[in-house]
Amino acid sequence: MRILFVCDLNSVHSQKWIGYFIEKKHDVFIYSTTPFQDNFLGAKVYSEGLPAKQADASANDWLSKIHKFHFAWFAVPIAEKIFLLSKFLKIRTSVFRHKDAASSILSSVNPDLIHCLRIPNEGFIGMMLQSSAPLVVSTWGNDLTYWARKTLFRNLTERTLKKSSFLFTDCERDVRLSRTYGYSKQKPFLVLPGSGGMLPYDLEIGKRSLESRSDFFKGTLQINARPIFLSLRGFGSQDIDNVPLLKACRLLMKRDVEFRLVIAGKKNGFRYYKLAHLIEKYELGNSISLIEELPHPKALEALQGTDFSISISRNDGTPNSMLEAMTFGGIPVMSDIESIREWVTDGVNGYLFDPRNPHSIADTIQRAIAEKDKHAAMRRRNYNIIAEKADYAKNMSRAEEKLLDFLKKNDLLQSHS
Repeated sequence: MRILFVCDLNSVHSQKWIGYFIEKKHDVFIYSTTPFQDNFLGAKVYSEGLPAKQADASANDWLSKIHKFHFAWFAVPIAEKIFLLSKFLKIRTSVFRHKDAASSILSSVNPDLIHCLRIPNEGFIGMMLQSSAPLVVSTWGNDLTYWARKTLFRNLTERTLKKSSFLFTDCERDVRLSRTYGYSKQKPFLVLPGSGGMLPYDLEIGKRSLESRSDFFKGTLQINARPIFLSLRGFGSQDIDNVPLLKACRLLMKRDVEFRLVIAGKKNGFRYYKLAHLIEKYELGNSISLIEELPHPKALEALQGTDFSISISRNDGTPNSMLEAMTFGGIPVMSDIESIREWVTDGVNGYLFDPRNPHSIADTIQRAIAEKDKHAAMRRRNYNIIAEKADYAKNMSRAEEKLLDFLKKNDLLQSHS
């Protein structure tokens, strides 16, 4: 196959997906929506190559300053809405710029298919390209549960899915949702984790971590308290609101429940200052640590030493961080939403709570801590689920086979000299 991927190539998950097709000797070309070097594993990479304008980052910087001062806290709800609106507009306007840049390479690439690794904004770009090559789209995370519902993106999402010829989703729920946005029931699809799943090397490490947990938190972060709840999802987003979690921690302290919550993220954002302020206000400094975002290899090490992996997401698909936690023995403590229930059964291989209800979160954390005798079995059960459903090698082989079958069935596989 001759494939043009449209993606953010600085994402480790995009790199994993694309790397498989390069390894299998397909002709791979990449248009990255973020600046990247000229090649990736030998494949040609095209990108705009321009750094983001200073003005694009200024909104976040300005809002960060607001959150540093207590007297400005009345402005927080308005500030967050301004930030999200600026983000919407930035994505919407950048689509047309990237469309022109990607269009300029189509004749030289001449792909058999164009694969966009998420809908906003890569899928929008692919939908606008004038090409006879079929459009393949991946949905993951909140593509269809958040962005598609926004006025600025609903029409673009519908046009993208109507034009798409093949769909990859990271959960069964998104297959159903895609049809409400125009993807035909007659068109093919495949449900796989957004990054393909866990590499064979990771599965081997995960098997060992079932028997021996690492001392990452003690050795690297000098945290001795147990049990540890680790959140790798950052300090907040349009989907993740950690405020109910902090309120739950305050309830747990009043109940004299011992625990340590570690949240990793970028410390230069206004949501970081918001959480730091609330930790001080609620006097949670001895129970919660806000640490700098961990590089992906370090994050995987941390999951091998944590007791639980926790995420307060209101909209989500199948989180890669959850699959990684399940592989490396971090028992998932997650939001009770449809896509998560495809992987986690409350009390069987993890714990589920209402992400908007601090009492539900506190009760679930307390129950998880109390059921220590179940944890070893939960870890084994999670590893078996990953080995069955999230094996990268098996899943990517299925993806490759389905795409080849689709092209051959529709006589779309070209002969390239």
